[in-house]
Amino acid sequence: MDDSPLLETCDLVGVTAFSAHLRRARAIARVARAKGRMVVIGGPGVTAAPDKCKSDFDVLFLGEAEATWPRFIEEYRSGTHAKLYQDAVLPDLANAPKPRWESLAQDIPFYVTGGVQVSRGCPFNCEFCGVWQTFGRKMRTKPIDLVIDEVRTLQQLGLRSILFCSDNFVGTPKYAKELLRRVIDENQKLDQPLLYSAELDITIARDPEMLALLADANFSGLLIGIETPNVASLKETRKRQNLREDLVLTVRRIQSYGVPVDGSIIVGFDHDTPTIFQEQFEFLQAAQIPLPKMHMLKAIAGTELYDRLHAVGRVIDVAMPHSGGSQEYLDAAVHTNILPVGMTREELMNGYLWLVEKIFAWENFEERVNGFVDGVSRQPQVSWSAPSKGTANYLRTCTDSFSAEASAAIHRILDRTEAEKPYMLETVARLCFRHVFEARRVPIMRREIQDQVVLELV
Repeated sequence: MDDSPLLETCDLVGVTAFSAHLRRARAIARVARAKGRMVVIGGPGVTAAPDKCKSDFDVLFLGEAEATWPRFIEEYRSGTHAKLYQDAVLPDLANAPKPRWESLAQDIPFYVTGGVQVSRGCPFNCEFCGVWQTFGRKMRTKPIDLVIDEVRTLQQLGLRSILFCSDNFVGTPKYAKELLRRVIDENQKLDQPLLYSAELDITIARDPEMLALLADANFSGLLIGIETPNVASLKETRKRQNLREDLVLTVRRIQSYGVPVDGSIIVGFDHDTPTIFQEQFEFLQAAQIPLPKMHMLKAIAGTELYDRLHAVGRVIDVAMPHSGGSQEYLDAAVHTNILPVGMTREELMNGYLWLVEKIFAWENFEERVNGFVDGVSRQPQVSWSAPSKGTANYLRTCTDSFSAEASAAIHRILDRTEAEKPYMLETVARLCFRHVFEARRVPIMRREIQDQVVLELV
């Protein structure tokens, strides 16, 4: 960052950050301001805690910036800009400017996926989440023609995967279904259909039409906040939508359409005790979620969880062992800033590490992914000019660079899938590729967590 040529050619530096990124944002600001550049910041992090950012940045943007950014630029040019901007009205997404993806054309080959925002807001009010407080509980959606235009631009630039950016893609079911039908139509025009992914809620399990549309639109993964099989913890965090049916059966029903659930999993709720780690492991194996997203509970500024725990002294400033007692990025998969009540912090961190190592062991992944494949009862109706085995064939050529355990497991998984449900081969190959990286990350997580435990025991 110190040697960035951008700082020599720009007049203004803009930073956006989630709460977890604020330390890094401050580091960028220090370097830029030392070179005489004005630094402005926006995003959920500063919106949740503006008082903590006033001294580190020249201008703060709170909330959404469709209206405030153009006003700031005009005032900046005239030398009359303010130090804080916030619009009292939530913007209409029909007025959201289209990203200038063409300006990044030379970098597109390095992108795994391209983001297209489709909506903002969430109808639920989970205690640990700030989305509904920042963006509202009433869903705001972008006109579908604008969404498809952005998708076409990314496809023409060479991207093969699209992330629909939304905190709840199915928060407005009618809109989601209409968009999915358009996506299916667009894919039918291509020799190789685009892959899609999105974040949504578990209520789709009761909507067969939505599940079929997601599968036929070539969705490669659904990020769903499963959180925990502990009913008391779900009630604690107001995750009421997860209480209506048995979670194992619910997840299996969703995955029966051939789309894997990327379940978000959390340990460390107030109603969790050291037994939760074994309970989570047994749940994930039974639900056959191939690649869950693992977390320890965190209290994020701007959430009711933060307010509740902070009021009783249960939120701590976490010092990190690998950067002299501070760290620019609080890794959401490794760190927690809470003092739990059902166990000690040491028990939480060690139990979480045990769970992560169990979940990402190849034998347990193989059991889950095979169970996922066995449970698929409806073949996704995705149009291809010719059947594809490209990902699977490429993966088979890579296994010599993997561990013997990983190589053997991958070949068994692919051979089994091809023999029993060949139409699932590409989906399973992508899951195996992703698991390679997750498994390789485990030793890094082990070091981080073990060192954190030692640091806090000193």
